[in-house]
Amino acid sequence: MAATTFRFVQTSDLHLGSPMTATALRLPAAKAQERRRELREVLRDACTLAKDEDAGALLIPGDLFDDEAVDFEEIGYAAEQFGALARPVIIAPGNHDWVSPASFYDPVLLRRRHRIAWPGNVHVFRRQTWETLTVPELPDVTFTGLGFETHVPLTERLLGAPLPAAAKGTRVLLFHGSRHGSAPPGKLQTLPFTDAELAAAGCAYAAIGHYHDTARIEHHGRLLGAYAGCPAGRGLDECGPKHVLAGEIDATGRASIRPVRIDRRTIHRLSVNCTGALSGEGIVNRIDERLAGCGATAEDLVYIEATGAIPPGLQPRLPDGYLSALRGRFFHVQADLSALRPDYDLDRYATGAAEAHTTEGRFVRRLQARLAELLEAGDEGGAAIVQQAIEYGLDAIRGDRIQMRGG
Repeated sequence: MAATTFRFVQTSDLHLGSPMTATALRLPAAKAQERRRELREVLRDACTLAKDEDAGALLIPGDLFDDEAVDFEEIGYAAEQFGALARPVIIAPGNHDWVSPASFYDPVLLRRRHRIAWPGNVHVFRRQTWETLTVPELPDVTFTGLGFETHVPLTERLLGAPLPAAAKGTRVLLFHGSRHGSAPPGKLQTLPFTDAELAAAGCAYAAIGHYHDTARIEHHGRLLGAYAGCPAGRGLDECGPKHVLAGEIDATGRASIRPVRIDRRTIHRLSVNCTGALSGEGIVNRIDERLAGCGATAEDLVYIEATGAIPPGLQPRLPDGYLSALRGRFFHVQADLSALRPDYDLDRYATGAAEAHTTEGRFVRRLQARLAELLEAGDEGGAAIVQQAIEYGLDAIRGDRIQMRGG
């Protein structure tokens, strides 16, 4: 049972130093640089929120930085913000900002290389096994956590083993891991755990990093912990409003949290069905209708994906100046028309049809047989290539202009 109420602010997965150039958003250099600067401002604002909330500590369960080789500018800025916060900052490094002899978290290396040290209020879990720590400012709180020592995923179920003994009072757990059954598509699985394992750990609250959407973890009506998610979006896997968490653990040991938005920008990913459009203007009209109802503001980033079937021979392209005009309305806009497909009626080439024995018919049936083989074998990549070959081949046979389309 907690002796007093413990307030905290939680953030993770900020990825300071991210290049901002390896995403489908294709930010130009100036805007990528601006967005990197805004990530630093988000960290500053999280520290300000901790002061405003009278939080006892700022909790960071991993991926504060994008990688081990982050520029010193990011390290120095974080050190300044944490020092100005003047209250405990508890960090459990993740798979991107792991602890190693060459890490910026290593106090000896940081001092030798840059002649600075992390402020005394910054406490880092530096081992890949569970440890506990207490800080003088919070004598009734015990923090338990671990830090990744490598970028390699952790496959061990470390939360399945008993945690080290804690001092009296409130126990808060910090780690970077993958909740069973809730991983986003394609997300790296590391330090896996189940809700039952988290409940059995016996902590008042777990601050967890790795997943980039805010998510609560509850068990029999009790809040066990939460992912704050990333506080600011960088790519298409980070769409929608992003948050940090303001929380407290009351004197009975029950935790509560609320999301707080501090980044002013949102990434919107818009799918626009263009089936039935007969011209480039028709495609533009579909995009304009979708934009009008998406809620994006002038501060936001918008990614437009045109989908659907269009008449064969219609070239999927936007009119000159249209995309530039959109970029004048929003912070950034990127459009992708590569998923638009020509609306070929392939049934007319089937055996028995009038056109079955034409050059087109023999070409289509031969490749469709190969397509069926690949799909049956589960080779989706190969099937996509064959599907494109059918379309490009028909373009060429018909004498239409061939324009490359995406896979």
